[in-house]
Amino acid sequence: VGFGVVDCIVMTQVGSTIDALLGASLGISAMTAAAIGLFCSDSCGVLFGGTIESFAGRLGLPSANLTSKELELPQAKKWATMGRLLGVQLGVLIGSTTLLFQKGDKDKRSTS
Repeated sequence: VGFGVVDCIVMTQVGSTIDALLGASLGISAMTAAAIGLFCSDSCGVLFGGTIESFAGRLGLPSANLTSKELELPQAKKWATMGRLLGVQLGVLIGSTTLLFQKGDKDKRSTS
């Protein structure tokens, strides 16, 4: 969940800021600004993934307590993947709430 929140917030905020501040002056399209936002959010995921995992561990969430042999079972792998998927999706939904606080759909670029 934490990774999804950080990923979404960084991507949307960086992308929209680049679009608003540099889009018109540098001729960058909204899709290019979004791609730059994605680049930044993926970079943050790699850089801060361990920190997010460490923070989640300190929350006292329960652990599966499976042996290494049990972790290799197909059922365990399937449920681990499903848990990661749902966690990231929930985090992205939570992170997307920041979009509710942005200004309306009007084009923020300055026209000269």
